[in-house]
Amino acid sequence: MAEELATRSADKSNPISADAPSFGDMLTKLIEEVDDKQKIADESIKQLATGEETSIQDVVMKLEEADMTFRLMKEIRDKLVAAYKEVMSMSS
Repeated sequence: MAEELATRSADKSNPISADAPSFGDMLTKLIEEVDDKQKIADESIKQLATGEETSIQDVVMKLEEADMTFRLMKEIRDKLVAAYKEVMSMSS
């Protein structure tokens, strides 16, 4: 999902096609991706804590992935809120 957002923002000359997902669908997919990454990170922490065969490096990598996707979602939210406030201030 993050790659799809980056590709769309990098390629501004390409018009949106009829089969492109809606903005709401993209946000829903991003939220699901963040949730999945968090669950994977939680599971790897549990495996490490219970002594199952997993490396610390793998756990740290999964935690960083989860953190990065969460920060991306937070930045998108912040941009949406800022855009909403700007539109609302123009209509006043």
